[in-house]
Order: sequence, then C-alpha cells, then structure tokens
Amino acid sequence: MVEEQEAQPGLFTAYFTTKATVIILVINIVLSLSIGSTIGIVPEVLQDRYARLYHDYEGPDCSSYSTAASMPQACQHGADDAQDGSAMGSLALNILTLFCNPVVGSLSDSYGRRSPISIGMFLCILPPL
Repeated sequence: MVEEQEAQPGLFTAYFTTKATVIILVINIVLSLSIGSTIGIVPEVLQDRYARLYHDYEGPDCSSYSTAASMPQACQHGADDAQDGSAMGSLALNILTLFCNPVVGSLSDSYGRRSPISIGMFLCILPPL
C-alpha cells in the first residue's frame, strides 16, 4: 500500500506566498535601482563644485562645455576629484558590506529574516533624507 504524498510547493512558489516577502522584494528592487541610478550622476554634478572649491575655478558652469578638449584644466581636475570620491565611497560601502554580512547573517539565523531585513532597509533609506 503506497501512501500518497502531498505535493509541496517549490521554493519559488513558497517564497511569494506571503505578502510581506513580496513587499520586501519590491522595496529592495526600488532601492537598488535608485542607488544604481545615482552612481553615474553624482560625479557629473560634483565636478563643478570640486573645480570651484579645490582648483579655484571661477568661469561658467563646467557642464556647459561640450567636449573635454574645450574644458578648462580646473574642470577636468574637478571631474577627476569627483570620480575619486565616488570610487572611495563605493569602496567604503563594499568593505562595510564585507564585514557586516556575517554579523547580519548570524543575527538572521537567531532572530529570523524579517527583523534584519527591515532594519537594513530602514538604514538604507536614512542617507537620502
């Protein structure tokens, strides 16, 4: 006599059965897109500011020049400084992630996934404010 086994939902189906996991997934996707879209814009915006602060530039806005060849040297140095700042920010974020992931992983093993994920999303929302 063979007993019939109940069909268990697959991992993908089980993951999306609760409303909270779908909300958390959507918020993470929106955060990823917003952070990813600002990475390319920040150095362009800061180029003129760095040229004026650190290289004594006093001309028109650096973004008004169409090519890098026509751009003053101070604007080019400001662009380099902005790229360096963006790269250092990304490096610091990656190093912080490297050291925090094991801690958050063990916390989620102890207390469940919902609390560490919610706290992490809250902390990601704070810097733009």
